[in-house]
Parts: sequence; structure tokens; C-alpha cells
Amino acid sequence: MAIKFKSVMDIDTVSYSKIRKGERYTRKEHILIIVKILQADLKELLVFWFGNQIITVMKDEKNIAGKALKLQKIKQIILYS
Repeated sequence: MAIKFKSVMDIDTVSYSKIRKGERYTRKEHILIIVKILQADLKELLVFWFGNQIITVMKDEKNIAGKALKLQKIKQIILYS
């Protein structure tokens, strides 16, 4: 299965190894490929992928991360209500 992922996602062995170890993250385009290969739920994998993106960006900003997320939630409520 590893060979199939590497070839279909068009990435080298080093990059694939780093992704598997959690040292590098996949791009959104890779999620679309993974969904097709595994016949997985796109929405579920994208939620997981976006969650990892948020954590990665905000991991060093613990003091303001919670406030930023609360503001975004309030903004969503106002815009979509």
C-alpha cells in the first residue's frame, strides 16, 4: 500500500517517510487522493486535516489561540444566523 500512496501522490520516499512519522503534513490535494484510494469520507478526512493545520499554526500561541477560536465562532454565528 505504501508504494501505491507514494506513486499516486507523486512524492519521494523521504517525504512519504516524514509524513508517516508526523514530521511533515500532507497537502490538501493529497487528502483528495487518499479519499479515492481508501474510499473514505471526504468531509471526515478534511475536518481532521484542517484540525491539524489549526493546531500546527497555533501551537506556539497558546495565550491567544482560545480567544481567536472564540472570536471566529462568534463571527460564524453572526454571519450565518
